[in-house]
Amino acid sequence: MRAKKGTKLTRLRKGSKVEVFGTTNTIPGGFWRPAQIVCGNGRTYLVQYDPVPSSIKKTTNVEKVPRKMIRPCPPVKDKPVNWIREDVVEVFVHGSWRVGKVTGVAYGNNFCFVLPIGHAREIAVKVCNLRRRQMWANNKWILIKKDSPKASNGFVTKLKVMHKVMLGRSESTVSSTGSCSASGRPHQYPVFIHSDDDDAMSMIDCANKEYLC
Repeated sequence: MRAKKGTKLTRLRKGSKVEVFGTTNTIPGGFWRPAQIVCGNGRTYLVQYDPVPSSIKKTTNVEKVPRKMIRPCPPVKDKPVNWIREDVVEVFVHGSWRVGKVTGVAYGNNFCFVLPIGHAREIAVKVCNLRRRQMWANNKWILIKKDSPKASNGFVTKLKVMHKVMLGRSESTVSSTGSCSASGRPHQYPVFIHSDDDDAMSMIDCANKEYLC
């Protein structure tokens, strides 16, 4: 969202922690990648992205981007959120925040199963790698509420379609109490466990899904 006419933009200084918007063919909804300001002139900035441990590309992770693609880092909420199925969230995967839908919870609500936009399969992530969706507009953060049309219409519809195609119209039966079930999912359907320690993904067959609970 663009700032209102006459609104003074937040000044970005060298060393400022920010997020940079990006998009790819597989992630049409875009993603926000954490970075740090190296230098800039108010119109364009040189940013250095936070390292992604799992990346095999040996790059400097430095890029020149326009000011409109940059925003401050959202505030961190100390109060935990009790996520439930169908919640539209932002999930941290492979070094960036992207939109996804919660499909189930486990481990006593310490982990969530999430289907991110652009992913063919669900992933399991720690709740610390989930956050509420917020917009930066007119120099302030605006929380996108669960019942907001922006949070529930387009993104959820897109995710539901993708979910049905990939799962053959079967759904997860993970309960909110921490118990899991592989019923409703073909046994050959893999669930990916996302580790926030090394950003690695390990695959576990649903036939052995009891090891997740």
